[in-house]
Amino acid sequence: MKMPEANDIAALLEAARQGLGVVGFREWAMARDFATGVLV
Repeated sequence: MKMPEANDIAALLEAARQGLGVVGFREWAMARDFATGVLV
């Protein structure tokens, strides 16, 4: 099965915030969410 693909960081971060998957971006892209505990 082919994995879904996307190139919109905002959409992928929102999906991760909703618990729909795991993302692997540079820390700067997720720093605010880490600081506020939205993402761990």
